[in-house]
Amino acid sequence: MSRNRIKRNISGLMALLLCLVLVISAAPAAFAAEGSCGNGVSWRFEGSTLTITGEGAMDSYSEDSPAPWHEFREQILHLSLPEGLTRIGRWAFAGCKNLSAVSIPGTVVVIDDYAFLQCSNLTVLQLSEGIRTIGQCAFEQCTALVDLRLPNTLLNLQNHAFY
Repeated sequence: MSRNRIKRNISGLMALLLCLVLVISAAPAAFAAEGSCGNGVSWRFEGSTLTITGEGAMDSYSEDSPAPWHEFREQILHLSLPEGLTRIGRWAFAGCKNLSAVSIPGTVVVIDDYAFLQCSNLTVLQLSEGIRTIGQCAFEQCTALVDLRLPNTLLNLQNHAFY
């Protein structure tokens, strides 16, 4: 084989590999993650949706020990919460800055401290009758909220809940 032909073959192969890398990197990732987030409560993140399923209280988290979906927080655009969920844990959705709408089911009695802290694009928040406590700083820095109606069942609105 001539030297020129070898160079052309190598150049062609390199071009093909480059095209393959570009096609693979441009393809959307079919990625899902899931796990437990309470006794009888589970989560699944797929695409741009975080879905919570089950019944009972969600676990609480902290700044130092964040929710298991924390690494996806900027990718979460949609949140689905089930009827049967009774408590939204501390720091559960903190930093989900691209989340724009949340509907809290009527079975939720407590929204814990810092639950939706820094959800800065949250414009729609539907709080159902049944909620009794909204924790400290639960919706702090949710600066895009435009309309808020508190349920008649609300008994405890902690400091800086909507600061």
